[in-house]
Amino acid sequence: MLRGVAIATSQLVAQNLRLETLAANLADVDTPGYRQDRIEEQTFSRLLLDRIGAGEATIGGLDIASVMSRPTVDLTPGPIDATDRPLDVAITGDGFFVVQAPDGLRYTRRGAFRLDGQGQLTSLEGWPVLGQTGPLRAAGPVSILPTGEVTAGGQVLGRLQIVTFPPGTVFDRRDGTYLVPAGGAAGQVVANPRLLPGHLEGSNVDLAATMTDVIAATRSYQAAQKALVTEDDALGRLIDQVNAR
Repeated sequence: MLRGVAIATSQLVAQNLRLETLAANLADVDTPGYRQDRIEEQTFSRLLLDRIGAGEATIGGLDIASVMSRPTVDLTPGPIDATDRPLDVAITGDGFFVVQAPDGLRYTRRGAFRLDGQGQLTSLEGWPVLGQTGPLRAAGPVSILPTGEVTAGGQVLGRLQIVTFPPGTVFDRRDGTYLVPAGGAAGQVVANPRLLPGHLEGSNVDLAATMTDVIAATRSYQAAQKALVTEDDALGRLIDQVNAR
């Protein structure tokens, strides 16, 4: 009976975390460059085995209790749409733009840039966008070429720094669209990036699929809630019977 309470409680916790992750994705469905988080439901023993690499033996007595894996960033490309803004740019293929945030380097697929009052190319937050040799500055209107070169008045100011990371790199999210590799892994500069000036890459959140997942998670949560109430009622009756003796 207590085992049933534990299993139902684990399902409530798991589905609540799943709903929180899906809600965060839905909030950024229209955010350029956003990469959705994915989370997988697993049994406790399966997750433990995955982490310690100890084979296929059964562990413990709550094999069907549910836990959620650590959220991972889905790097699947999003749709690319034309904006016709000269400082909007999308990456085709792998890679990230590099931005110098106050607390260190951050990586993003959101190529919505602007010029600040000092003629420096920045993110929408006002953080410097890095070229291969550092921040990019101009004294006049700026153009971004498909090769990543940034020009002003016919003069090449530099080339946007585009970096990639080894397959399997785990990222931590910062401020929505920004990612930081866990463990401080260094990116590798892409020598010849392929860009689409005047375009922005959209969020990779699939609205229809995410809404379907929300419905499924809600139903699972409600089912676990009913199971917990049933187990609690049964436990209460058992306690009453024992006390009546």
